[in-house]
Amino acid sequence: MINQLITQINKLKDSEAAKTIDTRIKEFEQQGKKKEQDVFSELCFCLMTANFDAEKCIRIQKELDRAKGFEILPQDKLAQELKKSGHRFPNTRANYITQARSCSLELHNAIMKKDGQQMRNWLIENVKGLGMKEASHFLRNIGYKDVAIIDFHILDLLEKHNLIKKLDSGFNKSRQTPPQNRVGFQPKAESSGELLKPEESENLPIIKSKSLTKDKYLEIEKILKNLANQTNLNLAELDLYLWYLETGKILK
Repeated sequence: MINQLITQINKLKDSEAAKTIDTRIKEFEQQGKKKEQDVFSELCFCLMTANFDAEKCIRIQKELDRAKGFEILPQDKLAQELKKSGHRFPNTRANYITQARSCSLELHNAIMKKDGQQMRNWLIENVKGLGMKEASHFLRNIGYKDVAIIDFHILDLLEKHNLIKKLDSGFNKSRQTPPQNRVGFQPKAESSGELLKPEESENLPIIKSKSLTKDKYLEIEKILKNLANQTNLNLAELDLYLWYLETGKILK
């Protein structure tokens, strides 16, 4: 249940992983204060991560940043570069990125003038290719701390601790990375091992499909907000703690 997860998180606070998480949060805060092209690059990174490996997206982002590819390459050339770099969906992502260029300035001007919920809604309405998770991911990566990134790993962890119930194992694995622990860091989270009473199980949020509806996303986000409050973390910090517990890695 939630108490065991709280204990695992609190134990991590005195580890090297916690120091890395603190550093990463500061990097996110600085990213949101950078120039328009830097913020746009982060948006492109999050557009690329849906159903694709985050570590590979980080590498592609660095390669394209050097040539200002996100900003200037025509759609067909950008698709070629994404394909050459090994992206799974080069044509679709190139389309999303080139369309997003038109709102880059407006996005940059709006940063931190709206709260996370308002900005997330704006992003979903104005940037093709961004859903609740991808928009939340982008906002976290530029310094927002009040939205949750709910992906496959987070859902898995919540299910292990009897906080949700999944009816389908084929979930979206964005930000996917093989479970692998860093040397000297805490092991991957174990299942709580606690059996629920029938009435408790019936009250769990039920996840029925690979993609979350907005209402279901917000329902799970409330669970994470409660967990954040009980561990004295914001949602940005909590995401990194949970993702580390589940994968042994701290990315972005």
